[in-house]
Amino acid sequence: NCEASLHSWKKALKLHNSNSGSDSVAVGEILFHIGKSYDQLGNFDKSVGCFSEAVKILRSKAEDNKMIGQALGFIGRNYARKKQYAKAVELSTESLRLQKEFADAGCIAESLVELGNILKAWGKTVQSIQFFEEALRTYEEAFGNDAVEVANCRQNIGVPY
Repeated sequence: NCEASLHSWKKALKLHNSNSGSDSVAVGEILFHIGKSYDQLGNFDKSVGCFSEAVKILRSKAEDNKMIGQALGFIGRNYARKKQYAKAVELSTESLRLQKEFADAGCIAESLVELGNILKAWGKTVQSIQFFEEALRTYEEAFGNDAVEVANCRQNIGVPY
């Protein structure tokens, strides 16, 4: 239940703001989870606000990490929903860079697929296929040729044609 989860995260945020300060790593991490809840509920503007604040806090307190990469990916996806593709690609590219540094192959491939989807929506078919093909190679290396992820990725490659 996203509403219950959001309610719980907001309570945790209030406590951490009081105890740790509004710019603590814990607050940044909680804002990330609140952003995910808003994203799941379809409240994309609030989602972007939470993710953006989380990135700001986490980057000021810690080195780049997987959570920052994921937050940038969510923000990029929301820019794509608004058809602001250049900004979406910029953020998603930074997300991919961080995922390649900190995440597992599955997360990296998901980021590649996301970039492919954004480029496809933007009408940049050739570029989108390049990202889908890189995602396919990543999935195959991580999960083998018969994995569901590989099948889904092959489907993504077929769509732009």
